[in-house]
Amino acid sequence: MTADSLQQSKDILINIREYLRVEKEALFNLLRDSRITIWKDIDIIGIEDKLKVMGISSKELQKALQGYPRQARGAAAHIKLCNNEISNQLADLIDCRDPELALRAATQLEKKSRQLEALLFSLHQMTDKFLHADKKIRRLLSFESILPLARHLNQQPHIFKEGLEVYRLLTASAEIKDDSPPGIAALSRQAEQLQSRFQHVDILNFPRPVEEILYHYLELGSNTIEQLLIFNKKTANILSADQESIKALNRRFPELAAIENTEELLNGVLKQAAAVYRLLSDLYHKRDMVQTCANIAENLEFLNIYHLTLKNKIIPALQDEIKKNNSPVNPVTLSSKKTRDFFTGPKGIIRSMKLMVTSLKGHQALNQVELQIILEKAVNSCKTIHVSSNKERRELRDFIDSLINHFSKPFPYDIIFTLVKQTITAYGQAAEKMVKSYGVKKNLQNITPVKLPVSFEKLALLLEKKQISFIKANQGG
Repeated sequence: MTADSLQQSKDILINIREYLRVEKEALFNLLRDSRITIWKDIDIIGIEDKLKVMGISSKELQKALQGYPRQARGAAAHIKLCNNEISNQLADLIDCRDPELALRAATQLEKKSRQLEALLFSLHQMTDKFLHADKKIRRLLSFESILPLARHLNQQPHIFKEGLEVYRLLTASAEIKDDSPPGIAALSRQAEQLQSRFQHVDILNFPRPVEEILYHYLELGSNTIEQLLIFNKKTANILSADQESIKALNRRFPELAAIENTEELLNGVLKQAAAVYRLLSDLYHKRDMVQTCANIAENLEFLNIYHLTLKNKIIPALQDEIKKNNSPVNPVTLSSKKTRDFFTGPKGIIRSMKLMVTSLKGHQALNQVELQIILEKAVNSCKTIHVSSNKERRELRDFIDSLINHFSKPFPYDIIFTLVKQTITAYGQAAEKMVKSYGVKKNLQNITPVKLPVSFEKLALLLEKKQISFIKANQGG
C-alpha cells in the first residue's frame, strides 16, 4: 500500500507539471499573439468612430488593454507557485515516511493547480476582445461588407447613394433579376434575346402582301433593337474606365485578406473604405446613366410588347381572318368581288360586249373564271404593295405584266392591268388596316407598367420615333 501511495503521488505531481507546462506555453503564445499585442500601438481613441461602425467597442478594447497584463501576471505567478510546490513535493517523496500524507498533499496541489482555469478564463475574456476585433475587421473584406464604413467617411449621403446606384448598374450580372434594376450587361443580353425573337417570327404561308406588311413591322422592331444595342455598347464604352477602376478596387480585397498583422490590416481596410468612397464619388458624376439604363429598360419592355402584339395577337388573328368567307383579307373573297364588279353594271356590260367582239377577231378571250384566277394569283403573289419609288413602280408593272401579257393591247390589257393593280392595292390596304387597328392598350396594358397607345398603328409610329432618337444619339446628334 505504501509503494502504491508513493507512485500515485508521483503520477499526480508529474501530471500537474505537464498540465502547467502546456498552459504556460499556451499563455506565452497568447501574450506574443500580434493580434493582441499590436493594439497597444494603435490610436484607439483616434479611430473610435470608425471602430464603432465596424462593430468594435473602443472602450472594451481600452479596458482589455489595461486589464489583461495584470491577469496574465497573475496566471504566470500561479503557474510558478504550483511548479515550486511540485518540485518540493517530488523531493519530499525521496525517503518519504508518510506516503498517505504525501498523497493528500499531491491531491491538494492538484486542486490548487486547477485554480489556474479561472485565472485563464478571466484572461481570455479580455484577450478575446482583440481576437474578435480582428475577425470583425476581416469580415469587411468585400465591397458590400465595407460599404457601411465607406458611407461613414462620406459627408454627403446623396453622393454616396447615387454613386452606389451607378456601381450596381456597372457590376450587375447579365442575368435578368426581378428584384433589382438591370445593369448594362443585362440590358444588352435582354436586347440580343429580343432581337433573336424578332428574327424567328414565322410569317410564311401568308399571301405575299401580308408577308410584306408583317415583315415591314418586324424589321422596324429588329432595326430599333439594333440601334439600341449600338447605343448600349457606346454607353458601356463610356463607362469602361470606371469598370476597370472597379475591378482594380475589388482585386485589393483578397490582397488584404492575406495580411496577418492586425494593425496593417486595419490601416488597409480604412484605406480601402476611403477608396470605395472616392470611387462612388466619381461614379456620382455618371449618375445620368441610371436614368439612361432605366430608359433603355423601358424601351426594351416597349419592344417586347410590340413583339408580343405581332407574334401572339396580330399574326394569329390574320391567320384566322384569311380563312373566313367574306373577309376583306381572304384572297378568294376579294378576287370574287372584284371579278363580279368587273362584269356587272352598265360598265361591266360594255366590257363584256367589247371582250366578245375582241374574241371574235381571234384575240385572247377573258371570262369570269380566268379573271378571278388572275386576281387571286396577284393577291397571293405580289410583293410590291407600297409604291413610292420608280424602282417599285417598275417592279409592280413587271409583276402585273407577267400575269396578263398574253392579252392584246391596248384592250383588254389596259383595263385588266388597272383592275389587277386596284385589287392588289385594295388587298394591301385591307390587311394593313387590320394590323394597324389592333387594340394594343385594350388587350395588353394589364401585363406591363409601360404606358401603351390605343392601337398598333400608334405603337409602330411611337417605335419609329424611338428608333430615330437612337440613331441620332448613336451619330452624336
